[in-house]
Amino acid sequence: MLDSGSDIHETTTTETGAFCLARCSCGWSGPARRARSRARTDADEHRATQAAQPVPSVPAPRHTGH
Repeated sequence: MLDSGSDIHETTTTETGAFCLARCSCGWSGPARRARSRARTDADEHRATQAAQPVPSVPAPRHTGH
């Protein structure tokens, strides 16, 4: 599993009994679905949503002059 702070979203589907759900390396998981195709669609939509969001910038360190 990738670091949850990673910008890469690796998705998989997992089956539990009669249900299938999508999961991502960032910690996201979709709702349980009876149709595998719908769980895959959930994963695709999650990746697309995350790709459209800007990556947060990290502020530069502040020098205090000491």
